[in-house]
Amino acid sequence: MPLKTSAPEHQTRTYNQQLRGPFFFNETVNGESYLNLLQEFVGPQITEMFGEDSDIYFQQDGAPPHYHRDVRAYLDAVFPDTWIGRRGPH
Repeated sequence: MPLKTSAPEHQTRTYNQQLRGPFFFNETVNGESYLNLLQEFVGPQITEMFGEDSDIYFQQDGAPPHYHRDVRAYLDAVFPDTWIGRRGPH
């Protein structure tokens, strides 16, 4: 059963109290390495946890790798209208 916060402005859910990560990099993260992380680790883990057709929102901050054109294109394809970040739909 999902747990919800009591904050009135939003609801945060934790499924089975599972957290994934953190992920560590040996080098400075750029758009290419961040996209690889999303494609190889984050995307598959989200699919494993929630299934293919889940209604989840993916949020990231405005760090430069998050704003990379290819990263935004990937997020648009995998999380259409449900990702939160710089130049995102939300």
